[in-house]
This record gives sequence, C-alpha cells and structure tokens, in this order.
Amino acid sequence: MEDEYKAVLEKKILEESFIGVVPKAGSDPELGDLKEKLEKSALFSVKDLKENIEDNEINTLIAKIDYMDNEYEVEIRVLEMTDLLKRSVESYNSLSGGYFSGYMEKINQSSSMIMTKMFYDNIPIEAYHLQLKVLYTLSSDNYLVVDMSAYKLLEGEQLEMIASTNIPPSPGIMYSTHYVPENGVAWLHTHGVRRFGSVEFEFLNIKNELAEKCNNILNTVVVNAIVNGPKDEEEVMKIGYSDNVELEFAWIRWEHAVDVLAQKGLFGKKKSFIGDLKDRTLENGELDEHTRPSGVLLASIKGELKNPNEYKNNFGDNMMLYYSTDETIRMSLFAKENFYYFENIFENQKNSNGWSFLVKIGCRYEEDSEERFEHMWFDIKEITENTVKGALINTPYFINDMKNGEEYELSREDMSDWIIYTPSMTINANNVYMYNKLYNNAGSERNS
Repeated sequence: MEDEYKAVLEKKILEESFIGVVPKAGSDPELGDLKEKLEKSALFSVKDLKENIEDNEINTLIAKIDYMDNEYEVEIRVLEMTDLLKRSVESYNSLSGGYFSGYMEKINQSSSMIMTKMFYDNIPIEAYHLQLKVLYTLSSDNYLVVDMSAYKLLEGEQLEMIASTNIPPSPGIMYSTHYVPENGVAWLHTHGVRRFGSVEFEFLNIKNELAEKCNNILNTVVVNAIVNGPKDEEEVMKIGYSDNVELEFAWIRWEHAVDVLAQKGLFGKKKSFIGDLKDRTLENGELDEHTRPSGVLLASIKGELKNPNEYKNNFGDNMMLYYSTDETIRMSLFAKENFYYFENIFENQKNSNGWSFLVKIGCRYEEDSEERFEHMWFDIKEITENTVKGALINTPYFINDMKNGEEYELSREDMSDWIIYTPSMTINANNVYMYNKLYNNAGSERNS
C-alpha cells in the first residue's frame, strides 16, 4: 500500500472541500434558479453546466468554471436541513466558543442549505476563493457559511466581503485550530488543511503556558503551507526569530510523535497523554478523523528534533514570525485595498477612549548588499494621502537606527497589515464588516 503521507504531499490524494450556506430566504432554492445565477455571474465564467437527474428531479449541478485562467469543477446540491445538519452547525458553534449562538434559532428554523463540493487542484488558495464566490453567486443573503471540512462557521456578511474582491482572503479563515488541554499540557491540532494538498499540523504534549506562542507558530506553518505548499517530513523550517534565537521547526507524522513525546513512568512504561492514540479512537474501537495524515511540529535544536517545551526560554514577547513572500504580498494588497475603512474609522474614533490604531509597515534595510524588509507595527497618530505617522511599538531586530517608542512618518505603499483595537473587539482587514454591526455604520463607508 502506498504511503498515504507521500500521496498527500505529491497530490496523488486530494481531499474534497465541503462548504455550504444557510440562506435567509424562506423558500427552498430551486436548482433551476441556481443554474441561471451561475450562468449570469460576473465573478467567473461557466464553461459547462450539467444536471444530474434522479427520479425525474435534478439533484446535483456540476459546473466547470474558468477562474483566473484556471479551470475548476464544482458540485452543487440543495440539502434538506436535517437534524443531523443542525447538530453539525451547533457543534461548530460550540467549537467557536459560542460566537455564533445568536444564529442558532434562525438555523433551526431554516429548511435547507446550499452545499458545494470541490477539489482544490491548480492553485488551492484561489480554488477556496472561487468556492466562496460560487456560494455568494448562488445566495447573496445568508445567515452563515458552513465549512464542514474545517469544522467552522463564517458570517454571511463576511462572505459578501470576500466575494467582492479578487484578492484571496486571509488563509487564517480557511482552517480551524482546536485546543485541548489536560493535566497541564495541551494538544493543538488543525482541521481543513488537507484539502490544500498538505497534511494537517499539530503540537503535542506542550506545556499549557506555551500554548499561545505555539499556536502562533502553528498558524505561521499552516498559512505558509496553504499558500506555497507544505515542507517535506523532517525538513527544517525557519519559522521566526525570538530573543536573538532563530526558531526552527520540522514535522514528523503523528504516529511517530506519540511515541517520541511520551514520558516514561514506573518500570519504563510510557505515560499516556492528551492527543495520543486513545484520543484518536472511537468508543467502538474504530480510528477517528485524527488518525489521517497529520504532522506534529518539533523544535529543531542543534540538529535534533525535540519537544518545543525546550524552547521555553526563547519564546519572548517580541517574537517575529516569517511569512512567505507570496503571503506578505497578498496581505499587503488586501490591507491597502481595505485601508479606506481604517481611515474613516480613525477619523471618527481617534479621540475615543480605549481605541488604538496600528499599521504594520515593511521597513527597508540592507543585508549582504540586498534590500530587505523588517515588518513592524506602528501606533498611528496621523494619516495623510501618501503616508502614516506613528510610534514604533516593536523592538527592531535588524534596523539599529529605529527605536521602540519613537515616531516615524512612513509610506502607505510599504503597508502590509493593519489592526484596530476597540473597547469591545479587534478589527482587521478581514473582519471590518463587524464595525458596521456594532457601531451603526459610523464612518466605515467607502468614499465614492
């Protein structure tokens, strides 16, 4: 039997992506109407549309779509909102910490869900974006997006924002990370990453106090894998820099990791811990979803792969994590395209208590006769047509003539991200639609 890990990494095995929407409309969508919407869409070009007919009724549409010079196939069904589907949505809400609880009563009253299935061949991040654009084309007014592959939910307003641009959304919304603590240690693991031609990723048997830092590292590895493809097993990745130490990690398959990371107890017997085989086995003895290909991240220290707990003295507060060039470009384009939100909210709330406005800027420096960028955050005090002025809140690693706390005027062209802290939430380029919901559209409109 072929090694499943190798088959996943070589894209010989592709996992389907199942994403649906729960429309607000009272009546069930008709496949004939959905077909017409697809054919008229300005977001992509439908090259072929087939109907799968059973019992004299169309139950599936199969669309071949040209998008960004690539061809993709999407299957579309209208599903009855069964008790099983409702329980799935409720479980995803629980995994989110109950964030979507306000929608649950409406979901329980809904009668249908529009479901799509895709394989992410060609460019995976582009394929994900297309799948959401197809869903928005089929239904533009929705309660929730239900990402069954990632066990997560998105709000209907966020789908509208994602579909309105040709810049893919943050890879951070394309998967979920589950945190499972027990006896002072934690198991972090992802869902939804395999559909991008990668293994899932995990941290096992890490100390609880390191969970937040390890989660940031996990997110960096996953985002880079989604955008540029995963690294091979045991291939060392330079993840970031912290307290003058370069952070290096590699992954090994979970089947090996549970053995490597187990501590020995009495008479040399290995101790059980959260995330080992017992937690990947159902009550009936069958193996569950967590036994599929998944890579456990280990720290590479002096050429040896070790438990990340040994990095504990190097996980400082000024950790800098590396994203790929492609992801940095995407972030920059997305931040600049949506900066008008930041500007308008800044003008309305800059003097309000409890608000702060941060912009990340790629600051130039030279190393080995090459121009490089150190991306750092600035607390913004003033915005002009071409620049932002603010105080540096990081301690630079590579630029000696810039100091934490000092103010600088910087070009908006070098922006790579932005964030707004409010008394009640954190706003960024990906969730800025939330401002309208909380603050009644006060100054977040696009200037015409």
